[in-house]
Amino acid sequence: KNELREQQRATIAALQEQRVAAVAAVAEATKAELPLAERIARTERLLIIQRHIAQESGRAIASYVEDLQRTEAELDRLRVQEKLQLSLERENAAMAAGNAGDNTAAAALWREAWQLQRDVNRTGGGVRNIEREQRLEQEVARLAAEPIQKVLQEKLTAAQRAVTEKQWDAAMVLYREARELQERLNREFPRSRYSDMAALSRIDAEIASLSADGLDTAIAAKLAEARQLALSGRQSEASAGLAEAAEAQRTLNERFGRSRFVSMERLE
Repeated sequence: KNELREQQRATIAALQEQRVAAVAAVAEATKAELPLAERIARTERLLIIQRHIAQESGRAIASYVEDLQRTEAELDRLRVQEKLQLSLERENAAMAAGNAGDNTAAAALWREAWQLQRDVNRTGGGVRNIEREQRLEQEVARLAAEPIQKVLQEKLTAAQRAVTEKQWDAAMVLYREARELQERLNREFPRSRYSDMAALSRIDAEIASLSADGLDTAIAAKLAEARQLALSGRQSEASAGLAEAAEAQRTLNERFGRSRFVSMERLE
């Protein structure tokens, strides 16, 4: 037992010497304002030594535990500072990449900057900056949404041209594709300027104007029925059916002005 105790004391004494040296190294790094990576490495070294001392001495010794906790807190603080510093560096690099026209690299760098700031904010402390996190998130969303918005505008332009040229089927396909893109922007980037419920409603209106075929089918059926009634000598019923068909055609002409089923001639 005595031999084991002597061995333990010798081990602790050696560790204490290492601890003193590690504490001095940390203090030197802080005073000289060495790079965060070096300060973190030295603090990690000190923490390892302190843990060994606590294990050898027994965790019940309060002074060792408190010493350990202080170093852990300092290490956490330094790591948060390092993340914040990296976030700022990534933001500067993202702006440089964007100015150089490299949007792919810029998008990746903005995302890194945002994720690092988000980690910092989750950790807490005096370096939390929710406003910056939101600003970075918006920049990430903007770069991700812009290509989708560009394709959407191309689809809408092509759809409008197809309507002008009375290419109804092509226009319908293009408007539906545009609708999917706008819906995606609204769903995936709700806080970006590309999210636009009003735009979605406008596209729906265009689709509806090209989707009057159901009403046209009803009109055609009513006309056929009226003709059969007229042939059967049921003139008053045929007249009433024609009046219904005319009203439906008038509705179609007014509500779906761009539809291929619009026809003043049939109404007359």
